[in-house]
Amino acid sequence: MRSIQYTLLLFLLLVAGAVSAQTLSIGYVYPAGGCVGTTFEVEVGGQNIKEVNGVVISGQGVSAEILSDMQQFKNAQRKRSTKEDANLQIAERIKVRITIDPKATLGFRDLRLQTPKGYSNRLFFEIGQYPDVLENKENNVFSK
Repeated sequence: MRSIQYTLLLFLLLVAGAVSAQTLSIGYVYPAGGCVGTTFEVEVGGQNIKEVNGVVISGQGVSAEILSDMQQFKNAQRKRSTKEDANLQIAERIKVRITIDPKATLGFRDLRLQTPKGYSNRLFFEIGQYPDVLENKENNVFSK
């Protein structure tokens, strides 16, 4: 009888630990790529990314560093509207500076965030030969 109680207690502790474990995950990187020979900032949105201490990008010739510290992160979270915060999978955001070597190989890479507890899921990050061109928001009128 005693062994059944211990087994049940162990099972409940394991289930409680698994339920309470927070999984680090990222939902987007914007922009999702860059041109060789450039340095630029991206925003990474995800869940449980508060303890991020590094960014890992596969392959050679690409480096990344985290720009926003915890205080900037908390202040930005307070300013967000409730509509944006409704999607908890991407509610947390950090800024990252990415530098791509001029000789970096073109193509898709894996981008992951790193914490003391492990790595996030991967998102694709593209290294291209042409610079990004972003739309001018003041010139978004459809003309016939």
